[in-house]
This record gives sequence, C-alpha cells and structure tokens, in this order.
Amino acid sequence: MLTLAPSVPAAAPAAFPPPSVPLRFWDGDRYEWSTGDAWERRTEGWAPVPDDGSGYFTDDEVRHALAAAVESGSTEHRFVPLSPGAALPGQPVNSLLELYALRRTPTPTRHASQYLMARGGRLLAGRELIAEHHADIPPYFPATVPLWQMLHVVKTIMLDHPGAAVSWHRPSGRLYARYLRPEEPPRGGLVECLHVFVLTAADAAGGE
Repeated sequence: MLTLAPSVPAAAPAAFPPPSVPLRFWDGDRYEWSTGDAWERRTEGWAPVPDDGSGYFTDDEVRHALAAAVESGSTEHRFVPLSPGAALPGQPVNSLLELYALRRTPTPTRHASQYLMARGGRLLAGRELIAEHHADIPPYFPATVPLWQMLHVVKTIMLDHPGAAVSWHRPSGRLYARYLRPEEPPRGGLVECLHVFVLTAADAAGGE
C-alpha cells in the first residue's frame, strides 16, 4: 500500500539566523518574526498574515531586514520560500545531461541556500531540520553551498531515486527536487521529500 507522510517533524522556533538573503523573492514567500507575526509576498508588497490592513513591507525592506539578521546572527527573522504544488515550477530537468547544462546558465551569484520540506509541507532551512535529530551537526552545516555542490546533490538524488522530479525555475532562481523514499520501520510506506535550492543575493562565507 502506498502512503505519503511528511519527511521530517515540524520545526521548532528558529535556532539559527537566516542562511542568506534570496537572490529574488516570489509571490507566496513568507517573512516571519519570532513573535509569530508573518507577512506573505504579493505583487503589491508583503502583506501581513492575516491581512489586517496594517500596511505592507517592500522587497527592499524585507531584504534589508534579512541581511541584517544574517550579519548579526539574529534568530528573530526567518524567510520561508513558497512550497510548490503538485507540479514543480519552471523547466523540467529530465536527465543528467540537462542538469549538467545548468552549469552554463549565467547567474549573478555562485551560491545557494538549501530548504527542505518539514511536516505539513512547510519549507525550512536545512540546518533547522537537521537540528531536530542531530543537535551536534547543524553548527557544521553550511548556511550556503556553491552551485557546483547544489548540482552534485541533485545529481545524487536523480541517481538514487530514478523517479525523482527535478525542475529549474529561472525567474525565481530556484532548483527543485522531489522524490519518494521508503519510510523507516515499523511504519512502512513512502515518504515524500522535497529539496529547494534558493540562489543567494550575495556569496556568503562557508561556500567554496
């Protein structure tokens, strides 16, 4: 019997600063404070959730706040990318040859931050989720990875999971990989896993 279950438990409040500032924002992205306040990006700006009419943030204001949090190591702010629907956005990547072709895609950055799917379909930075199971590992988990390493991770996913869906969404600067893996005993079934690599606005330390 095929059963789908979230790949990881729900994440606790942020224990780490944002891994980076995204190269580009996209409608549906979320900007969150540790107080529980949240804003969702829309065409007209970042609206509060729920929208109580209290006003909007601009992209520049959110970018500045996230950059300050990265620089100071603050856990008071969090960026959450939009979680895709059933069909991954952008251009499908159906083979390793097509994946390797992305190496020739010009980008204004050389790094990306990795987000993973948490319980409920929410995307969180990789080290936030790793901390749920291995408290000693996250300090050594890089905030960002170089683009060649991003492609290597996705190549491994495609080789280990032949049915994986991969896509490159150029407008938002995001590479997606979704696949199913067997759930650990005794539950059985299959777990849906999702990796989203978000290109960074500036190359961060800990990349090469």
